[in-house]
Amino acid sequence: MSKEHPTFTPEAPASVTPITQPPTPEVPPEVRELLTKLMDECASLVIKTAICECDKKDTCVVYKKAQGLAKIIDKLTELRSKGMLGGTGSG
Repeated sequence: MSKEHPTFTPEAPASVTPITQPPTPEVPPEVRELLTKLMDECASLVIKTAICECDKKDTCVVYKKAQGLAKIIDKLTELRSKGMLGGTGSG
């Protein structure tokens, strides 16, 4: 024999708003343009650093910083492809 709890209601009351994700803020064109230029310049530095044939890469500060930039560029590229930076992604 099961009894339903007296305060249980299978539906949310009308005063409860469903949880939704906040809208992604629109990125101004000037910011998009600057981000694109920054990503292009960083990507160029990362590529030049990656193909560098220096035998001291494992201790080189510039090389380590370029690796860090590469990770950031990768993440920004991913966000742009999802349309979160005003890109052409389907996101």
